[in-house]
Amino acid sequence: MNRQLKDDSLLKSKCLINGEWVDAPNGETIDVTNPFNGDLVNRVPLLGAKEVERAIESAHHAFQSWSKTNATERSKLLRRWLELVD
Repeated sequence: MNRQLKDDSLLKSKCLINGEWVDAPNGETIDVTNPFNGDLVNRVPLLGAKEVERAIESAHHAFQSWSKTNATERSKLLRRWLELVD
């Protein structure tokens, strides 16, 4: 089954770190393939250790506020995300 996004702008070919879409500093990418049929889905930056560390720190920081969000609000946010990507 080949699913299409309602909004193609949702498919990014960069990595989101601390609210910023970034490429790998050296420009390298890695293929993302559909495990069902092997089709190429996208190419994304192949980040190095420094960028991965920044991403982990950013995610940890974001989790601090997310973990204080109640289940009802989380549910609403996740439902909205599903509506956008489905």
